[in-house]
Amino acid sequence: MAFCTYSKDSANTLFTCLENQFINKYLPYANGDFVKVYLYGLYLCQNVSDNFTLDEMAKYLNMTNKQISDAFAYWEELELIQIVSMIPFEVKYLPVDYSKGKPKKFSPEKYTEFNKALQSFKPTQMISTNEYNEYFNCMEQYSIKPEAMLLIAKYCIDTKGENVSYKYIIKTATSFAQEGVLTPQKIEQKLSDYHLRSSDIMQVLNELGSTKTPEVSDVDLLKKWTKEFYFELDSILFVAKKKKGSSMAKLDSMLIELYQNKKFDVNEISSYLKSKSKSINLTINVAKTLGVFAENPDDFYHEYVSNWLVKGYEEEEILLLAKYYFNRNKRSFELLNELIEKLYSRGIISKESIIEYMAKQQENDKYIQKLLSILGLSRKPNVYDRDMLRTWRSWSFSDDMIEAAATRAVNANSPIPYMNSILSSWKSKNIFSLDQLTDEKPAFKANATSRKSPNEFVKTSNNRTYSKDDFNKLVDSWDDIEI
Repeated sequence: MAFCTYSKDSANTLFTCLENQFINKYLPYANGDFVKVYLYGLYLCQNVSDNFTLDEMAKYLNMTNKQISDAFAYWEELELIQIVSMIPFEVKYLPVDYSKGKPKKFSPEKYTEFNKALQSFKPTQMISTNEYNEYFNCMEQYSIKPEAMLLIAKYCIDTKGENVSYKYIIKTATSFAQEGVLTPQKIEQKLSDYHLRSSDIMQVLNELGSTKTPEVSDVDLLKKWTKEFYFELDSILFVAKKKKGSSMAKLDSMLIELYQNKKFDVNEISSYLKSKSKSINLTINVAKTLGVFAENPDDFYHEYVSNWLVKGYEEEEILLLAKYYFNRNKRSFELLNELIEKLYSRGIISKESIIEYMAKQQENDKYIQKLLSILGLSRKPNVYDRDMLRTWRSWSFSDDMIEAAATRAVNANSPIPYMNSILSSWKSKNIFSLDQLTDEKPAFKANATSRKSPNEFVKTSNNRTYSKDDFNKLVDSWDDIEI
């Protein structure tokens, strides 16, 4: 007995799944008892975990053992099941796959007139049995009437010539069927629309520089652009001319993009495309500045650059930051995006604010370097040092007081943490100036001329205007500043 099973009552509330391919391809042509056997066997596969015998099935279905075995033999011939053993009788169900399995057995009389008519469309070519079977399979699968299939075949042969592949005809018929265009009346209506719009689609193809014959699928695209997207023909032709040399699929992608951005009029589209062209060029320049290869700039534009532009960053700021990261050996759009996101979260967007922020960070690093020198350390400033300095200043300590704490931590095993404990102690005692210090060890006096004012680096608060050379010189001189 199985480890876990449904109770009988629970099993009655479940479902037996039947693939639609079975209904479309096999059910219409099978004997009713054969279908009954197939369905009950499927039920046993999906819902019954205990052993079940041929005798029990025959009794339940009110059939003989031979009738059931004959039914399974029929389904085995169509490659839907496999009879694994005769004694005891065992069956294995196989997937219902239209691309596999043997073709249905078609009644020759059913398609006699269809065969004659189809052959008359190709007087110089003999249609093979295999080709006829493909047509039969398609009609049976999608319930397409023979008259409807003949209309589709006639259309394909008229537009593509007698040498058109039967696979193309089947593909067209399948496309019609998936749209629900199955009857001769609906197909005639669809083909009528095609003929009415063929001149319009020819204009589109001409603007694309294509010499191919218009197809129904092309007309379907045109209908989508005009009826669903509300584009006028002149707007579509304008975009097609801009996309000369492209396919209908690429034109469709461009029109989808314009629709999403609510650009419909020729002037709106022209302005959008010019702006996008400029942005794509910016994307290429960013890639060059970073030293990375952007095989498809459109992808980088949509994922990164367009977002930077929306945030308010302009070309000069973006390239400035790209060069900065190139110098730091952080050469990817992803890393540059992280930098820009951090700056944006701090409200740092304009070139003046970027330079002022960077210059301030550089000033801080120089001051940290001074503190490290007092402590007898020769390493470069790191993230931990910067966090500590930021914390100490947030406690309202002046640089003189921070330097005084440094002189008292010179011989400590961990000087920075020791400085932090000193300043924390002073803060708790409300000691914030040198004259409040009463211990015997004098505080280290800072040389007032040893440090430069931030205003000597940038003077954006005084409305100084930076030239491009100023930007480049400053970017080249920046140290490894953590953002």
